[in-house]
Amino acid sequence: MSGADRKRQKKLEQTRKKRELLKKQARQREARFQGASLLRVAQSAPFGPAWISASLSDLDSDPDSESLPALVTAVVTRRVRGLLLAESMVIDRTCLGVKNAMLMPLMAELDLLEHVDVLSRGSDPLRACEPLEVQSVVFHALDYAASLGFSAHEDFEIALLEPRPESLLETPLAKPTKPIYISGPHDDVHAVLRKLDERVGRDNYEFLSAFAGIGALLGAFEDEGAGADAFEDEEEGSEADEIETTGESTEGWSE
Repeated sequence: MSGADRKRQKKLEQTRKKRELLKKQARQREARFQGASLLRVAQSAPFGPAWISASLSDLDSDPDSESLPALVTAVVTRRVRGLLLAESMVIDRTCLGVKNAMLMPLMAELDLLEHVDVLSRGSDPLRACEPLEVQSVVFHALDYAASLGFSAHEDFEIALLEPRPESLLETPLAKPTKPIYISGPHDDVHAVLRKLDERVGRDNYEFLSAFAGIGALLGAFEDEGAGADAFEDEEEGSEADEIETTGESTEGWSE
């Protein structure tokens, strides 16, 4: 091989190595925006827009209201790589904490606004809010649920809400006087009631069964045996009476 050929071969090899290095660096950059790595990046990224149920204010504005405490829907976002990473949550402030959660893929802000608009057209309209309001509602709910022995939904990613603020807002039902459990169509109701019986005692919480009817008020099971045993008796009724609990908007959610 001539000297010129060796130089050409060496140059080609250098070019190949440089190309491979660039590909490796690109793969490393891409890995930062997937899975756990993405969540670590998001945790330190600036907050984007946030939304929460308008019912947080509307239904809780009158402390003497007999309205059932509605479940709250919230969406929090972080700005990552010029896009938004969003998590939507259904929050049970009086019992289970984060009842449902979904981490969305990175998307452009316009696409996310369209998604939020679709959610707002359902039974639980959303309003724009400061991220601190969402953080406060969620962390208060998590704290209360933990005191009862309940953990957050398996798909909940706390990283998008961290770090926890040193001071939380005093949001409605931040400190419930007693547990109020409204069962949903996908709950393990027996397990929840057993846990409540163990933690606070059968007479120290209120329960609205999905079998009891949408219009029933909390406390409909005040008769003796209002805990897990009463639910078993109620369940023996006609399946035609089964209905979904109000307050938990499932539009736009995937299980």
